[in-house]
Amino acid sequence: MSLSLAGCAYDRERTAWTDWSELDASFRPMNEEVAPLTSASTLTDYVALALRRNPALQAQSQRWRADLERVPQARSLPDPELTYGGFIEQVETRVGPQRHRFGVSQMVPWPGKLAERSAMALEESEATRARTDAVRLRIVYQVARAYADYYYLARERAVTDETLTLVRHWESVAQTRFRAGAQAAHRDVIKAQVEIGRLEDRLATLNDARKPHVARLRSLLDVPANFEIPWPSSVPATSLAVSDGEVLALIERHSPLLAELNRKISARERGVDLAWQSYLPDFMFGFEYIETGPAVRNAMGVRPSGSGDDAMIAKFGISLPIWFGRYESSVSEARARLRAAELDRADAENSLEASAARALFDYRDAERKLRLYRDSLVPKAEQSLKATSAAYEAGAGDFLDVLDAERVLLEFHLSRERALADRVRSFAELEMLTGTDLKPRSER
Repeated sequence: MSLSLAGCAYDRERTAWTDWSELDASFRPMNEEVAPLTSASTLTDYVALALRRNPALQAQSQRWRADLERVPQARSLPDPELTYGGFIEQVETRVGPQRHRFGVSQMVPWPGKLAERSAMALEESEATRARTDAVRLRIVYQVARAYADYYYLARERAVTDETLTLVRHWESVAQTRFRAGAQAAHRDVIKAQVEIGRLEDRLATLNDARKPHVARLRSLLDVPANFEIPWPSSVPATSLAVSDGEVLALIERHSPLLAELNRKISARERGVDLAWQSYLPDFMFGFEYIETGPAVRNAMGVRPSGSGDDAMIAKFGISLPIWFGRYESSVSEARARLRAAELDRADAENSLEASAARALFDYRDAERKLRLYRDSLVPKAEQSLKATSAAYEAGAGDFLDVLDAERVLLEFHLSRERALADRVRSFAELEMLTGTDLKPRSER
């Protein structure tokens, strides 16, 4: 039974090392040239670049490796002990004086202790592996969120610029009418100039806002400060093909955070077993060699038989686990750590469910708003602006109505783009929480 369990542990350890090597090979080589991004680069391109270069993921990978390196340490025996002793006063024996003593000994823990320590270290390394998966998913989410916000900024800037061009056209129309003698048109010119100033200020703010957005993306991609981050031209169309209950089930099965805590619970259970083994003794096996000089000759000048024969001693020892108070505290400590790990998992599960509920709401709210603005409100606002503009240019409408229609259309355009960006953000958050690709197979 123990041999089969040990073989299984070795298989898991080899598999873990293979997986770590594959992850480590996926990172960029030193001094690698970064291929430039273009406006046609997609969110997938940004994510791939981040996973190849992001230092946080590489640092977590090294923590995983460090924990894997602890496994062979945990199953190794303590270092053997080599001793030497020189007799200050030689001990005379029948076969001669004892002059030097050499010894070697090895402590051997009670059978099962090393296996338990190794299994505990392996479970802790698996917890670190799950944490590495969580870091990878978090980076994907952060890139998606930053990309979506940058896309929205690009669209807000473009729509504001288009609106500014349109208002400038209306100002020229009002100027023409005023020069033609329409005194009421002077009021329209002033209103148009005020609106132009407001839009120019908004456009300047949006242009300045590009710097922090670009800096955020550069940080996630780990690229130089002079690396160009172009305006994105689109965001991916996402569709959620699972129900609320299926999302919760996916979290239970695939969440890397829960996987990490499950492994920590397993490690703490091993820790309890190991603490109980403190009551069990350890063994010492050793060997000593005593170098003996020649014996003194008798009155007839003859040495006794066996003169100068060296002595050899086989040694065996056993530790005496008598400090029961210490062992009881060790077991209590291990049990407390196990309970804490179980409560951490329960808390994480509650937090994940709450986060999933919020992300599901955000996704469906964004979907609803996208359909509303794309299919209904934006087309109607465009019709309204077209009608009021035509009426004003024909001299039959009020300029204030044109401005109101322009502001409504601008707001609806931005609300549609905000819904697009929010849908990407919430979908990426759901994938981070569930640890799975939620896109339908046809879109993967």
